[in-house]
Amino acid sequence: MIQTLEHEEALLMYNDMGAVTFSTMNDPRGEKKTEPRTKDSLEWNNSVLQLGEYYIYQYGDCNNLPTIIRDIVQKNYIAPGLLSKKKNLLWGQGPKLYREIFDGNELIREWVHDKEINHWLDFIDAETEINKLAKDYNYMEACVSKYELNKGSLIGSSLITQIDHIPINKARKGLLSKNFINGQRESTHCIISNTFADQYNHDITAKVYNLFDRKNPFASKNSIVYSNEYSFGIDVYTVPDIFGSLEWLKTSTATPLILQAFTNNSINLKFHVESPQLYWDKKELELKDICTEKGTDYKSSMLVEYRQSLFKQITTVLSGADNSGKMWHTIKLYDDNGTDLREFGWSIKPIDQNVKDFIESQIAVSQRADYAVGAGIGIHSALGNISQTGKSDSGSEQLYAHQTHLNTNVTIPEMITLKAYNEAIRANFKGTDLRLGFYHVGVKRQQDITPSERIINK
Repeated sequence: MIQTLEHEEALLMYNDMGAVTFSTMNDPRGEKKTEPRTKDSLEWNNSVLQLGEYYIYQYGDCNNLPTIIRDIVQKNYIAPGLLSKKKNLLWGQGPKLYREIFDGNELIREWVHDKEINHWLDFIDAETEINKLAKDYNYMEACVSKYELNKGSLIGSSLITQIDHIPINKARKGLLSKNFINGQRESTHCIISNTFADQYNHDITAKVYNLFDRKNPFASKNSIVYSNEYSFGIDVYTVPDIFGSLEWLKTSTATPLILQAFTNNSINLKFHVESPQLYWDKKELELKDICTEKGTDYKSSMLVEYRQSLFKQITTVLSGADNSGKMWHTIKLYDDNGTDLREFGWSIKPIDQNVKDFIESQIAVSQRADYAVGAGIGIHSALGNISQTGKSDSGSEQLYAHQTHLNTNVTIPEMITLKAYNEAIRANFKGTDLRLGFYHVGVKRQQDITPSERIINK
């Protein structure tokens, strides 16, 4: 007799021989089924939303593109690490002051220490805030900072005394609605909000600031520096390169979940055991004869107990590494009914599950997705440890990848990330030719270093 019990999404089937459970898994992370406002397109360019007398430029179909990218990236097993590594490659030894000079026909950086400027940078805790800006840039290729002027700005002695990082997901550009209606499209303000939504008329957390004007740096008590990479065909915001890899990110994320679901929910049957009914009929007669000899009543549960004991022996023989060399012996019976010869006997057949093909196909998809994710993030596979074999690339390949990255993938990210600080240095310390940049120490091959200075000897 077989009975079934349904419990939530799981189904339990059992009989007198044992039980099997299985379940369907549409959402292996156990997330909510409805996640509105996650459309991914570029149809939002120049779309505006109303906030009192201001129009806010929409960032994403539902004004939540940074949140969409954050959620997709953080669920992935490789992307957060690649983005952190890319940020660390940009950071190098940290932000330092330099001036540009020509050495013959070569433009080089002369790294310097200026007591006054360095004291100001330490006072405003610049390194902590710049580290946050670098993180935002590597996710969204944009970063936002807020200036605060000193009280002396009211009487003409103006200085930028504080620079605060603003999370990119909380900042939107905008302008006065009357100016927009009159044909102006250039952003003049930045709106900071903790609860961006489709409409802002009831958003009590929103604060409006003027965008920083580098021609008049002390015009506002507080102003916003919104620094971002230009995206072709997008007028206001940046569409980060990783946007084109979102589907590959989802595929890369899904692969380990598929394998986990397969492990947890598949019925991994290794053998198919067939037993003849004639065997059980004769065994039931034997049990009845034994009961008659003992003067006891026969119960059907006796056959069930015998069956369970027998299958426990078969399971013990067929499973476990310690059972190598053991065997199960059965005798086949034949019944001649006058027309043909019928065979009655035990049969144990291995089941080909084709698990290897399934696992290998999923791994192949995962590897291709990892390459696509690495390409979208913009980091060489040798630097991201995403080689096809799963082993680290050679030292020379990593060296050349590192040098190529520093020569081609640092200058513009540095300019955008440090823009707020370099504009503040220009405004606060008039006439200085110093700027902030990320200091990098060139990596040398081990054979080019004296034996005593090699890493292996330190």
